Amino acid sequence: MNITKKIVASMVGLAMVFGLPALAETSIDDLLAQIAALEAQIAALQALLGQTPTAPAGVPAFCAGITFTANLSEGSSGNSVKCLQGLLNTDPATQVAASGAGSPGNETMFFGPLTKGAVVKFQEKYAAEILTPLGLTAGTGFVGASTRAKLNAMLTTPTPPTPPTDPTDPTTPPTDPTVEPTEGELSAELAPVPDLEELGMGASKAVMAFDVEAKDSEITISRVDFTFEVVTGAAEKRPWRYISYVTLYDGDNAVKGESAVSGSFEHLGANVYRMRISGLNIKVAKDATKNLTVKVTALPLVDSALLVALTNIKVGVNGFDAIRYIDTMGITDTTGFTEKATFKVLEMEYGNIELKSNTATPEEGIVVASDEDQTKDIELLKFDLKVTKLGVEVTDLAVNLTDASSTISYVKLYDGATLLRQKAATASVDFDNLTVNIAKDATKTLTVKVDAKTLIPANEGAIIKAAVATTSIVAEDTNEEAATVTGSTVTGNEMRLYTIAPETKLISTSMSETKSDTGTTTWWDGTITFSVTAKGGDIVIATSSYGDIIQGRADSGTTTDTLQLVTIGGKALIGATLEERTIDENASKTFVASARITGISSGSSQYVWFVIDALTWNGNPMASFMLEDIKTDMKPFSK
Repeated sequence: MNITKKIVASMVGLAMVFGLPALAETSIDDLLAQIAALEAQIAALQALLGQTPTAPAGVPAFCAGITFTANLSEGSSGNSVKCLQGLLNTDPATQVAASGAGSPGNETMFFGPLTKGAVVKFQEKYAAEILTPLGLTAGTGFVGASTRAKLNAMLTTPTPPTPPTDPTDPTTPPTDPTVEPTEGELSAELAPVPDLEELGMGASKAVMAFDVEAKDSEITISRVDFTFEVVTGAAEKRPWRYISYVTLYDGDNAVKGESAVSGSFEHLGANVYRMRISGLNIKVAKDATKNLTVKVTALPLVDSALLVALTNIKVGVNGFDAIRYIDTMGITDTTGFTEKATFKVLEMEYGNIELKSNTATPEEGIVVASDEDQTKDIELLKFDLKVTKLGVEVTDLAVNLTDASSTISYVKLYDGATLLRQKAATASVDFDNLTVNIAKDATKTLTVKVDAKTLIPANEGAIIKAAVATTSIVAEDTNEEAATVTGSTVTGNEMRLYTIAPETKLISTSMSETKSDTGTTTWWDGTITFSVTAKGGDIVIATSSYGDIIQGRADSGTTTDTLQLVTIGGKALIGATLEERTIDENASKTFVASARITGISSGSSQYVWFVIDALTWNGNPMASFMLEDIKTDMKPFSK
């Protein structure tokens, strides 16, 4: 009898027993139709249940439905953190913990120091995908965009799970019908570690390497005992006070790692502790040599008092029985060596920013400003931020301004042609919430520009300038620590605001010497030719300073200088009319000024030269910077 007929018979029987006439009177065909409808509903419910999110093979079940969409860091909590720990625990090289909270099967929802350390290992294992694109060389423990992308990839195309290992050593070799069982031997010796010097806090680095050679048979390494010895002199002898994780690598592949906690070490006496990494399955081909590497991760925070006293830490294998192996004949044996490598844990490095002036900062000069509207994008200062040790992100930078309240409306900070931020001008403008990223050993040039207010007569000639001090820069390095800032305050040159102003340019100079019969200098004649261009409007050159326009100078003693001639546009200035002394807007006129130097009162050998000392336009004397290049060379005046 099939299941449908059984159900029908049962229902009919129940109806008869309990006196259910309606059911008893129902035909078998009606009951079968009702049962068919129920079966359809059950099938639909089962289909819905089948849509429940499930984790891909090799991914913890509690990761089902999880996608990493937000950054995670120490202190974060929730299901995403638990999934993060689960993914980290799928690989022995990135396990959160060997036992207890955070270990495989004991994942938690809290992101603590152990999780951060495991994230560092994960980032360094997949450095090419996570760190290198960001210009980083060491993991940070911060789960940002690139780390989340790798984790999400594991949720869709998971890394094949690491097969479970038996903590006991194998007693029989893997069976391979193509390999004839042969008795073999393994030898091992210490190998050099490239660039091994020091290990900064929180950093990971290879601290020891050794070569293993298989003779006469393929060899399978099942266990290695490592020793760590904190050299006498350090106040703390226990290695787990300096390091957080130890990983054994076969080439670039992490084979297995152990958290450096007290339970993973055996005290052998004095300052020596042993860590055993078992359950290995490292193959060494017959008559071949393989290089194995031990990578250590330093604790992110070590008491500086311990580090001051620390000489170094020695790491090696535990003598000639430290490496257990098995050949294809099934014979188990041990080997090893006694030599050791050394490393030292240092205080954590912090990113450093050196604040420097940039030679492209505008020279002292005049800005022709508008008396009808704002004058925009006046460049005041360029400065360099040179970064060493670690990459940094500048988050805060203040600019100090001179005469900001009366003449400047806005101040702007640029990275190249990109406007980073614009703020209303005050004496000190704080550009906060910046994200200026600068890679290690790179230099970034920033520019300060301002918009000037409509220039009123009372502010004609106002001086504006900008400065940035080391104390005004706040940055965080790739270890999420405050970066240090060195250097000194950088200050831009003074810029003067005028609605109308002259622009000067040297054209030529000449000097001629007249000597006495005895061969000593009687006088020097000098001539300076220069142009003046009117900017912003017409300018009128005054005659009131005519006698002081050109002067002779000496490096010591006193001189007598005599004005010979000053012309403007070919007309003697002293007799020029208003029209002849007027320079139209954007037009230029040429000045020629001559003078003679005589009578140096002291010194037998002096140097003399000629300068344009004074020139007045529209009632305004020219500032010294406007005339500083309008001069002759220096010549000897022998007396």
